[in-house]
Formats: sequence, C-alpha cells, structure tokens
Amino acid sequence: MSTVVGINEFRQQLTMVVFFYLIADADENIKETAYNTSQEKD
Repeated sequence: MSTVVGINEFRQQLTMVVFFYLIADADENIKETAYNTSQEKD
C-alpha cells in the first residue's frame, strides 16, 4: 500500500516539475517575442 502511495506522490511531484518547467519555458518565449516585437517597431 505504501508503495502505491509513493508512486502516486512521485507522479504528482513529477507532474508539478514538468508543469512549472513548461510555464517557465513559455514565459521566456513570451518575453523573447515581446522583445523582438518591440525591436521591430523601432
């Protein structure tokens, strides 16, 4: 039983890590796009 709980907790933590990584990655892309767009206006 404890093994199943451990796997579920591990999967939950892994999902959170991937989730935060994707958000951080998207945030970088948004900043880069915004920067490029503002550069083009000049």
